[in-house]
Amino acid sequence: MSELTPPRVSFGIPVYRGVGLVEDTLTQIAAQTFTDFEALISVDGDDLESAEACRPFVEADPRFRMEIQADRLGWSGNIAWTIRNRRGRDFVYLQQDDGVTPNYLEALVAAADRHPQASIVYSEMSVYGSETCMVRHEPIIGDQTTRVLCHLERMDTSMFRGLIRGFALAQIAGPRSNDDVESFGADLGLLAEAAAAGEMLRVEGATYFKRLHDRGTHLRWYHWPSAKKREAWVSLGAWMAAAIVPVGLNPSDCRRLLMATLDRFAVCGGGSRWMFCEINDTDPAVRVDIASAILDRVFAEGLLDLPSLLLLDRHEIEMCVRFAFST
Repeated sequence: MSELTPPRVSFGIPVYRGVGLVEDTLTQIAAQTFTDFEALISVDGDDLESAEACRPFVEADPRFRMEIQADRLGWSGNIAWTIRNRRGRDFVYLQQDDGVTPNYLEALVAAADRHPQASIVYSEMSVYGSETCMVRHEPIIGDQTTRVLCHLERMDTSMFRGLIRGFALAQIAGPRSNDDVESFGADLGLLAEAAAAGEMLRVEGATYFKRLHDRGTHLRWYHWPSAKKREAWVSLGAWMAAAIVPVGLNPSDCRRLLMATLDRFAVCGGGSRWMFCEINDTDPAVRVDIASAILDRVFAEGLLDLPSLLLLDRHEIEMCVRFAFST
């Protein structure tokens, strides 16, 4: 690999307080059987201790490069930096405390070449540490609307830990950031955009290893106070609406997709769906509150021009939402 010949794939490894964890991850990247890659390490918030842990890999292997961020970007901001600054056509996110089999990248690249319509190819995931399980989610296929609605219902993040195609990244705005809630669900919003861009296909014969431990952000989310959980849920709902509603083929279809997105976040569905915040959906006022808050966030952040997409003014949209969720 040289400056004139960019690699096929960029690993993006955001690092923050990763000493004692990131070394194993970088070792497994260096051992990949597919060698046409770069490993782009972004050390957040001037974390010099973590940078020193990564430095031996950068000095020993020209495929590794590192940037030390002077300011704290946060988890999603740091991932976004690696996506923007990658040299490779395709991108693979690898968390600083996770691992992969030696043939991981080889299997993903081969699958991407076999399925050029796929926006993401991903492997099974082995979870270990404070919990142990094997995750093998079914592919997301079909037409564009079918794909985004399937992702909306599942709300699964494991596919983010796969190979994201360059053509999909060109259509993706995320991961978006909300520092107040540590950018909860930023990967889910990005995956909604990826589902709009193409199919998501599982690859056999490789494994991603996800480590759960008490230093991880993921488990802390569940101990937040209710008000912070609600803020996170509303923020994610707005991001998902921004990705899903424009998929509609006409104003009527866009209205249907908006209502489907709001329903996913305001209604528990008898406990059959994953819900992050505590919602008493037997109370119509609570359903209206969540749906209206998501709608307000979409307008406040300028995420979508809903009046143009739905051919309704803001007051009409708000009234439709209130009526739909108050009954």
